Amino acid sequence: MHTVESVRYLQPSDRSLSITHSLQTVTSVTPLNQSFPHSETIEEETPATSPSTPVTPSRKRDRRQSMYSNKTAKSYVSSLITRISHSSGDRRSARQTAAHWFRRKPLPPVPRLPNMSLTQEVEYQQAEAALPLPDLVNRAQTLSRMLDKGHRPHSSNHPSSHTASRLASQAPSEDGDGVQVFGDEGAKMTGVAPRPGMFNATPQRRGRSQDYKDSQWNTLQDPPSPAHGKPPSKPLVFFRHHRLCVGMTVIFIIVIVIAVAVSVTLTRKNKANPRCPDNLAGATCSLNATCVCTTTTSGQCSNLAQNLVDLVPTLNSLFHSNFTPATLSKAVWLAQGNPGSSCASQAQIVDVAPALDQGISPNRTQWAQTALLWDFVQTSNLADVQTLQKFVLSAPWSKLAEFDGPTPDPSSSFTTRVSGFDFNFAAQTVTAPPATFVDAGQPSSAQINQVDGTARSALDRMYTFALASATQEQKALATYWSSVLQQKPSDLNAFLSQIRGSHILLPFDATATPGNQKVSAMLTNSTTAPFPPPLACYPGLSTAQLQAINAFESSVFGLPSAPATSKFDTACFPDRPIYGVLDVARLRLPFMDSRTGVAKQAAALRTQATEPASRAVVYNGEVFSALPGSSSLPSLTPAVLEPRRFGTMNHLEHVVLDYLQAIPDVNVAIALVQFVLSGPVAPPKSDSILFKSLSTLPVIEVAIFGTIDPFDIDSVVSSFSDPAGKLFFGTDQSLAVRDWAIGAVQSHVEWAELATSSGIVEDDTFTDPTFNQIWNSAFNFFHIPNDLNVGVGNITTGFCALHLLTGCP
Repeated sequence: MHTVESVRYLQPSDRSLSITHSLQTVTSVTPLNQSFPHSETIEEETPATSPSTPVTPSRKRDRRQSMYSNKTAKSYVSSLITRISHSSGDRRSARQTAAHWFRRKPLPPVPRLPNMSLTQEVEYQQAEAALPLPDLVNRAQTLSRMLDKGHRPHSSNHPSSHTASRLASQAPSEDGDGVQVFGDEGAKMTGVAPRPGMFNATPQRRGRSQDYKDSQWNTLQDPPSPAHGKPPSKPLVFFRHHRLCVGMTVIFIIVIVIAVAVSVTLTRKNKANPRCPDNLAGATCSLNATCVCTTTTSGQCSNLAQNLVDLVPTLNSLFHSNFTPATLSKAVWLAQGNPGSSCASQAQIVDVAPALDQGISPNRTQWAQTALLWDFVQTSNLADVQTLQKFVLSAPWSKLAEFDGPTPDPSSSFTTRVSGFDFNFAAQTVTAPPATFVDAGQPSSAQINQVDGTARSALDRMYTFALASATQEQKALATYWSSVLQQKPSDLNAFLSQIRGSHILLPFDATATPGNQKVSAMLTNSTTAPFPPPLACYPGLSTAQLQAINAFESSVFGLPSAPATSKFDTACFPDRPIYGVLDVARLRLPFMDSRTGVAKQAAALRTQATEPASRAVVYNGEVFSALPGSSSLPSLTPAVLEPRRFGTMNHLEHVVLDYLQAIPDVNVAIALVQFVLSGPVAPPKSDSILFKSLSTLPVIEVAIFGTIDPFDIDSVVSSFSDPAGKLFFGTDQSLAVRDWAIGAVQSHVEWAELATSSGIVEDDTFTDPTFNQIWNSAFNFFHIPNDLNVGVGNITTGFCALHLLTGCP
């Protein structure tokens, strides 16, 4: 019988390993310190893949290993696993984070082993750290096999005497050779050398501290397997089942939510885009989507949905527009593009079903459809129209009276603001939100003083419409600018700035004598006398002219009718507008030379950086700027009288869009845009496409409210000839123009032969001897009897000879 101090070599066939040493170093996460009985010996299975190797002294290992610290004990295996878990934890998925609460909390650190000094712990720690990775892996596998065989830590607090005797009989001696008993594989399993005196104490002798440690460990160890120990406690099983049930419930709820969301989305999509028979569209398949050709040009069709073609008359009637199927097709294509072989997308623009039914409420349905179509062609903005369409579909139509027509909407349940306007689908109105001349126009106090109450009310009204319409058509202008005119979007603001900076020309005919009242008599050198006079204040107007003026100013500006007068009355001036033109093409005169009977002089107002522009109302198309000299009267259609087409100098996007679209040839429009962007100060060159097409350009007309004083005028422009083509330069009327421009306005006269002349003669003083050579000759021609035949050509030749006229050949 061997003593505790001796040890015998184990044969490979019955070789056993004491796990008491091998489990001395464990991790703080899965503590196994003293988890196995001190005297239990576990037989190690010899791997089938390798034969048993006799243990020889030459293969013994002296490395003593431990990972104990003062507070925790960690093995090298656990350190390796911890490092791997830490690196993988950095890439933890969101799913793992969400399930973190399912995990158990880490166990407390393992207490230190008794009868071991701190020096020994440090030595074991150094030896443990030096182990190769294969040894650590082999040890972990061996430990796993032991646990699979049912060997559980502390299956009994008091080991049997048989176990104790086995341990005693196998105990190594203190001569250090005991390590040979374990061999390489033993070292691989334990990773430590047995400590001397480890088996000296009798296992049955347990102190209080040892019992306390054993009981403390038993409260932290995993529950035994049902096959080898006690089954898990009922509370633990209940907690596990509860945790599983909660997890399954959460997963089930998520699946249900996803299924419902997908179902609702598909249902809405099917409702929004139902499958309709051919040539029908809409939520209830009630819209005629048949494509209709709107142009007779060979090779072109410009398809438009039939239901939109049917709405054209209603559109023109309700919104005072002037669309044809061809122009409506252009507007729809501009916003939506080519529909291809199916016009269903066009037809659905005005779909208001199932909220409104053509068969039940035809009036409301038609008005709502027309409002959607009008906003679409004005804005070229599908998003705004869809917003308006959703409002119609969600409106509480059942609350309205059964009467199918305009109905008051005191609760504003049927009113919404889209694209700058307020749409009331119950009252069937489209109104502009109120704005004021002071707030929207930002005039100076001096300009406010130039406007009386009547003119101010008119300006408030026009700023209201201008702000709403400019907001509505901003995107349409940008789309036309880039898609049709092929211009850079970044250049649009520069173009608008150049338009705003154009001179406002207020025409007047210094040779006219309306009602036997000389216009030239009002051209004095007074710095406070207003000039030119408003058209409604002219004496001698025909009945037709006065009726047209009152109809226009009453419908558009909201002014009262002006009475007929027999003389110029300055009391009439503050209340009525003065008509002029915006000089976009940088012409020298207000009108083209091909026109007869129109004024050849004009007062050029200061640019937008100065004051009068805030009192200007602008619109596309000539109406009254050529009166009273012109013999033709404008055609005042509902489209002409629609105030929504009027703008101001700071809100004119819609006016510019109308102007560009009114140019017949898009190439001319492109040439005009490029010309304006170049910042010219003279008319287009004679060899340009724009010069050759000037007569086809529309007119941007201007109406100035309030008194125009000499201070508001920048300069005066005049032709050398009168409206009849005769010489004007040198006459008494021309002298009056010079007196007023130089004396009252304190500026100059720009004399030009033609509206398209490249050069001008600048007349800013009465004492220029060079200029006076030509002036005196022309003046004497009219005031001294002679037989000379002097014309405009003689005047221009003289100025060219004196180098006063620029642009001479």
